[in-house]
Amino acid sequence: MVELHVRPDRQRRGIGRRLLGELLRRQPHDRAVLTADPARPQPLPFYAKDGWEPLGDVRFTAGGPLRVVLGKRIEPGPAGPV
Repeated sequence: MVELHVRPDRQRRGIGRRLLGELLRRQPHDRAVLTADPARPQPLPFYAKDGWEPLGDVRFTAGGPLRVVLGKRIEPGPAGPV
């Protein structure tokens, strides 16, 4: 998955948490990583509340925008179509 967004008028209803949880449940690994834009205030508390921990910062291209790398240990679930 590249990005996950919930429409602003649908936020704060648990939709993003359920979508991300379902995606993670269906993958076969015991950990996951993602990046978030530190310039946007909403994502970091959302992920922290769900147990994601900051691992470092990254720029994918020289001079590109800074991203925060977050990681989380998870219980792998049965693989299947999402």
